[in-house]
Amino acid sequence: MVTGGILVGIMASEAALRLAGFSYQFNLRAVGFIDDLKPVNIMDPLLLWVREDYHLVLDSLRRERPALVSLGCSCTYSGQYQRRFEGLVRERTGREIVYGNVATIGWSSHQGMAQLRQDVWRLRPRIITALFGWNDHWRGWGIEDKRVSAYNRTFYRYRQVRLMQLFAKGWVASLNRDARSLRVSPEVFRLNLTQMVDFSVERGIVPVLMTAPTPVWDGDGDTDPGSPGTTATQDDTRGDWLPVHRQYVSIVREVAAARGAHLCDLAASFDSLPASRVSELFPWDDIHFNTQQGRGGACGRHSLPHPSGGDTA
Repeated sequence: MVTGGILVGIMASEAALRLAGFSYQFNLRAVGFIDDLKPVNIMDPLLLWVREDYHLVLDSLRRERPALVSLGCSCTYSGQYQRRFEGLVRERTGREIVYGNVATIGWSSHQGMAQLRQDVWRLRPRIITALFGWNDHWRGWGIEDKRVSAYNRTFYRYRQVRLMQLFAKGWVASLNRDARSLRVSPEVFRLNLTQMVDFSVERGIVPVLMTAPTPVWDGDGDTDPGSPGTTATQDDTRGDWLPVHRQYVSIVREVAAARGAHLCDLAASFDSLPASRVSELFPWDDIHFNTQQGRGGACGRHSLPHPSGGDTA
């Protein structure tokens, strides 16, 4: 009788949550991104969420054997620099390369590191590029990604059960002790990048770390540029988040120098441009640059092994 009563109570609670339209999952909405800015994404036991076509893209790349694979967040997902690189290789060598873009909106270096270990190295690329940093210093849940990811591996099996979703939301709320806790702390960001470099080199893959550019702030007190992925907290002004972002950019440079990895210092190149040019390159926020404008030169000063073998580019 007691067991039957408990089961009835559980079923009634589940039904009530469904009728009320309750839903909570570890996706872009939960981490604080505006719905209109995100594509369809699906949950993943290790990566938290992936774009809807992620597994189709991986299947295609396994057949094509890409020479260059780009990892990152929305700056890479929506960017065109891989195609520009492909064009430079064609111009200088007359060769065609196969490249893959496996970036996902909202991802941090924690997800990038997990993706490299789980999926990317199996594609056997010659070169990977990694552009992370913006979402790492976004507060998101108020809990570090590594803790959410550990919980998600257990939660994933029951992700469609509304009572489990309610429990997951309560778990997040119970751990949110520090409103300024970042998704990936500076120390863990450094560790993630270091592990990505070492993991790649051990498997014969050339890692290229990239810094995330943003317009130079002139101290005029402008407010947050509008993208939820920008700030350490949702209500910070630009003057608050820019030093944090610069810190993460510096960590990328330091890891590249310490591990002997190639560095594509986009942040330095953008910082050297005149303000008028920068405004053209960042047409709608301070994160996503206009991929239709010109060519960058930040990577040109480094000699990388040609993805198809032989020459350098």
